[in-house]
Amino acid sequence: MTKLYNIVLNPGHDQRDLYSLVSNVKDELLYYPKFFQADCTDEQVKALENHEAVKYCLCEDDIEQPVDAVSKQINYIREHQNTHIPGSFPDGKPLGNWGLIRHQSQTNNTSFNTVSNSQYNNTYIGEGVDIVLQIGSVLKFNDPEFLTGGTSRVQNFQWNSLSGMDSLPTVNYALDSTTVPVTSHAEAVAYITASNTYGWATGARIYIWPRNQMGGFGTVPTHAWQAIKLFHQNKGNSRPTIVVDAYEYATATTYGAGASSVVFRDQIYSEIAPAGAPLTSADRHRIFNGGINAYGNSSKPPAFQQYSIPGGSSMDAKALTAQNKTDILNHISDRTNAYHYPVYIEPLEDMIEAGVHHVSAAGNNSAKIALPDNIDHNNGVLVYNRQNPPGVGMFHALCRESLAIAGDTIVVASLSTQFGVDSGLNNKETLSTFSSRGDRVDACAAGEGIYMVLGKNGNYEADGTSFASPNLGGMAACVLGKYPTTTPAQLRKYFRDHAVGTDTLYDTGTQPIPSSNVGDSPYYSDTLGLRGYSGKIAYLDPNLTFNPSTISNTSITSTETVSADNKINYTIAQINTKLGSI
Repeated sequence: MTKLYNIVLNPGHDQRDLYSLVSNVKDELLYYPKFFQADCTDEQVKALENHEAVKYCLCEDDIEQPVDAVSKQINYIREHQNTHIPGSFPDGKPLGNWGLIRHQSQTNNTSFNTVSNSQYNNTYIGEGVDIVLQIGSVLKFNDPEFLTGGTSRVQNFQWNSLSGMDSLPTVNYALDSTTVPVTSHAEAVAYITASNTYGWATGARIYIWPRNQMGGFGTVPTHAWQAIKLFHQNKGNSRPTIVVDAYEYATATTYGAGASSVVFRDQIYSEIAPAGAPLTSADRHRIFNGGINAYGNSSKPPAFQQYSIPGGSSMDAKALTAQNKTDILNHISDRTNAYHYPVYIEPLEDMIEAGVHHVSAAGNNSAKIALPDNIDHNNGVLVYNRQNPPGVGMFHALCRESLAIAGDTIVVASLSTQFGVDSGLNNKETLSTFSSRGDRVDACAAGEGIYMVLGKNGNYEADGTSFASPNLGGMAACVLGKYPTTTPAQLRKYFRDHAVGTDTLYDTGTQPIPSSNVGDSPYYSDTLGLRGYSGKIAYLDPNLTFNPSTISNTSITSTETVSADNKINYTIAQINTKLGSI
């Protein structure tokens, strides 16, 4: 029995020398000299892993498949209706993307839980911009929402026409049936991005990478990013390209007895409170899988980023030396050392560095996503191997980006329908409770309580960062229509610092505390805390008077610091020792 593997090479070796060692070369991926794909048996994998040319083998079955970033948990409804939108849901909820109204005002111009009629006007509609929707399916081919003067803005582009992409299937854009269905999630993302009624970029061309025809999520890192990069480079015109997607990778790893230590705010702890002593297997399983939010998010962090520790087998996982800890921290601080970096992250970085803009969802795990220099960026779990004494096997990150976020990706959190007229929130708006947050998030936009009638799938309630992302993506396309020479780094900085209103989000003010073996459960469990996010709300000036292509300083650094901590942190064993001396 064979499985699909990404064979990652050591530098200086030719992948063709390895073809005889696998059952079938699935894809040479010659545009990525660091790895190729092949079907392999377990025995072949063992042989490859012992070969000097092979760094490691990454099984596709071991990658938890990402999901479209959708949440159905909403507290309130900010009911706004554009005057030109007819009809309503059977329960009386009005139809309309309230983000179109809210994000063209510097302050909250909406009424809470009230049906309102507001006029949306925008001079800049994304003309001259190519939007690539990386979504689950094609769209309804004759949908009037994408027609301009009777001509569809949806382009029937064949990705296999690009050089080196001939292994890709031919996309069927016309088939609107159960054979190649149009998914409601894909429709909703497209509608909010660029539809005539619900969207922003009503003048942009629309291209689609339909995952259900292209081979699923697995083809996104191995084919989509390279194909879109080539598409951008080969267009022969100056039209900007922006990719809008709306999905997240999230791990659901259980660490069990193999979790030996936590890395928490740049310290490594083998003795973890409340035990105060080296933990039993049962203790570890309970603390790591029941209370991991004390050290950096829930048991389902928004990343699948693992690090194999060099020399880890020679370390005593339960008695790490000071040098061991320094070596581990240095290794995991360099994101290029991540186990998944060559296959999943580097191709996306390459696409963005080629000039393609990318907007993505923050995710729906209420998790913290930290900048590389943030106090929590290195938080994670060290897992030991089964040798005697046990060595350090793998590090699992807890507060890092998902595999759909890299480089100057613009990361978007969800603005809730809720604001504080009756809940003690100082009349401020909030992030959706499900939304991930932290200082790696660049912007927040409307992401729940958006009601639409989709051309193919009918009534739809849009809730999740999946819909915050296309709201911001549509705004970005409008900006690029006026300022097409803007770089991805400049556009990201623009939405972090310039395209923001004067109102800010409510924040409980819960601050991170200094590192200790106790962790910081109040900080990570606070669903209204921003955990380092700026609190800024996206605002698109209708006149677009600020030119983002003039931004010279695109550096982004973390400003989050720990609060003063007057507590004295001792283990139970230390306390008993002190008591015994009295």
